[in-house]
Amino acid sequence: MGCGCDCAPATPARRRILVEMFYVDIETCTRCRGTGDSLDQALAAAGPALEALEVEVEVTRTLVDSPEQAEAVRLETSPTIRVDGRDIQPDPEESQCDSCGDLMTEGAVDCRVWTWRGSRHTEPPAGLIVEALLKAVLSPPAEAPRPYTLPDNLRRFFANRRR
Repeated sequence: MGCGCDCAPATPARRRILVEMFYVDIETCTRCRGTGDSLDQALAAAGPALEALEVEVEVTRTLVDSPEQAEAVRLETSPTIRVDGRDIQPDPEESQCDSCGDLMTEGAVDCRVWTWRGSRHTEPPAGLIVEALLKAVLSPPAEAPRPYTLPDNLRRFFANRRR
């Protein structure tokens, strides 16, 4: 259905989604490094579907290096992946992270555990990320952000991290 003239029909703008990865260490932490690898796999797997849906994906990866930065980006745990501002797995679970423990001057630290299809993983399965991407594209969010306070676990990590 056109405007009645000979002009070409208007082409709708391509939809854009923002995929953000936040992490506290990519060199030592196997969970952060593995999350980056899983994100790459998921983007490659979902690429054809996103292209067919005319969706452009912008990806950012951010090292969170201080409690102030963690508060500014509202980091709940590390690593975190958000699609259009929503954590792909809200209400995160954590377990002790031995590789991040190597970064501490004292004490231990917990990192995210991902749950997908009834199993717990220290790195997100690519399928979990693909599902989150497609869900974001097919049913955009309407929820308001929750109140934020820097979690004690991240406060301990930044306070006791070796420099």
